[in-house]
This record gives sequence, C-alpha cells and structure tokens, in this order.
Amino acid sequence: MIEPLREQAIECPYCGSTFTALIDLTEGSATTIHDCEICCQPITLHLVPDPDGSVELHAMRDDEA
Repeated sequence: MIEPLREQAIECPYCGSTFTALIDLTEGSATTIHDCEICCQPITLHLVPDPDGSVELHAMRDDEA
C-alpha cells in the first residue's frame, strides 16, 4: 500500500542543492511544481508511484518540462 504523503529528497536542477519536500501520492501519477528552498526556482516534478510503494520522481527545470 502506498502512503498518501511522503517526504522525498529532491535535487534542484538549477542550483544542485538537495532539500526535502512533502509530496502527495493520493492521485497516483501527477505533475506538480515545487519551489527550491535554496534558490526559489520552480521545479517541475513528475511523480509515478509503483504498487510496491516506491516512487519514480523526475525533477526538471521549469523551462525543460
């Protein structure tokens, strides 16, 4: 069973810093925007949860999405 909310480490594609964000897995696959906690740039996150509980996460620059 997949937990609905999960803390996930994200590496910013702009500044390279790693920070933790709370991601919502209740809607299954989704695309969301998170601002980097360090440089404040918008990061596009593509989330793909697997039935085994793992999450495939792609963090992209807003201008690459």
